[in-house]
Amino acid sequence: MANVGSWQPDRLDTIHYIHKLAESRVGEGYSVISGCDVHENVTPDMDVVVDSGEIFYGDVYKTVAGNNVTISAANGTNDRIDVIYVDSSGVAQVHTGDALPVSDPLGNTIWTQYESPYPKTGCPAGVIIALVYVPANDTSIKNAQIEDIAQYNLSGRVRYATATIPYNAADEVIYDTPGLKCDGSDDYVTHSAVDLSGTGLTVMLRFNEVNPGAAAKGYWNQDYAQLDNVLLIGHRESVRVYIGRTGTTAQINDFGPPVYGEVVTYHFTFDVTGNAVKCFKNGVQFGTTWTPSPALSALLNRTIELGRFSGSNYFGGVWHKHQVWKRVLTDAEIADDAADIPVDDTGLVICQDFSDGSGTTLTDSSGDGNHGTLTNFADTTFGAGVFGESGWVVPTNAKPLLTMPDNGFIRFVGKVVTTAYDAGTVSIGEDGDVANLMSTSLVDATGSTNDTYTPNKYYASGAVIKAFITPGSATEGTFTLILEYVTV
Repeated sequence: MANVGSWQPDRLDTIHYIHKLAESRVGEGYSVISGCDVHENVTPDMDVVVDSGEIFYGDVYKTVAGNNVTISAANGTNDRIDVIYVDSSGVAQVHTGDALPVSDPLGNTIWTQYESPYPKTGCPAGVIIALVYVPANDTSIKNAQIEDIAQYNLSGRVRYATATIPYNAADEVIYDTPGLKCDGSDDYVTHSAVDLSGTGLTVMLRFNEVNPGAAAKGYWNQDYAQLDNVLLIGHRESVRVYIGRTGTTAQINDFGPPVYGEVVTYHFTFDVTGNAVKCFKNGVQFGTTWTPSPALSALLNRTIELGRFSGSNYFGGVWHKHQVWKRVLTDAEIADDAADIPVDDTGLVICQDFSDGSGTTLTDSSGDGNHGTLTNFADTTFGAGVFGESGWVVPTNAKPLLTMPDNGFIRFVGKVVTTAYDAGTVSIGEDGDVANLMSTSLVDATGSTNDTYTPNKYYASGAVIKAFITPGSATEGTFTLILEYVTV
């Protein structure tokens, strides 16, 4: 850095202006993350050199390749101060100041303390990184004429967190709770005919859904191919139930907007005797009670599909629990069930908590034997649904690293395997978000390595960031991870 540390309390407000402007832009998301030092050319001339680095431009991460900035010819009579800034393309530019007579009321002969010249107002949008003093008739810019402002933009913004994580080869995957990941394109679970005959039904679904935009997605259906007296649960812009489908028509009721990016529990109750349909979200009634017309008919013995309807409209996300009762649960029972407090299992015909962990069978623990069959999943081995492929998600060694103190980006991981060589993988990401992990291989116990990542996800203040290990050849070991993160 050139001429740093010269921002002094006795500096006059005329020079403070550009520092205040730079700091105000930091608050708007324009700041230096690293690098972008400004210094004299190898052979000093009217060029100054801006080094490579990283910036936030309106809270958007950008790399700066580095470039030379040519300072305009000096005035023949008066001095001036130019401003160096980085534009939206990551290129350093110069905002040329006005040539003004020198005024040095403090008498210190230090240009950063002059009353005049001073930086010109109207600096274009960008990250302000330096001031350049251009005396009258000057023909070469040296470091003493350059003041680094980026140091103030960067100060206190880069932070660190560390975690030591034990692992062994039996713990191959990550997630807080078991689940089944669907890619949203062709994955679903089918059940052979399930006897739902009776005058009441409750369907419980727990999942974490990826936002599909305006596309319709299916959660649950009872034999859509029959085209009559069918129950379909899904969403478009709203959580939706279709019933009594005849030919190509159906009754439809919308309960409210879907929840994306977090685990949510829904209960849907169908009271044939009372002709009422309710939806509950996390144990609380969601939307209003629906009275279908024509009324609900007796339920039948038909196949059930999880994760699509109408032969398409595939669910994308992670399933965590699926239960079906041949009765209408009370509001109190639904509140308890949503909180995982046991309820009366009378009428329970499907109970699946996705704890199987491998294979194409989704086990029903209700005792009725209504097992599900995984269809079209990319990989049905243990833990395959964690790192990219659709399939089983099983919880293990998720190590909390930090809770984000401010909005920001993860941008750097330093890693050391301290007890054994291993060809496995370490990943970091937000708790419960398997779609946006940053992953890299483990390293030899004899050394350490640093991998730099372009930030691939913005984390809001309060986000819980965790580290996850997928071991390779070693049976066990200890892994130390150093995480550098940048807040905005």
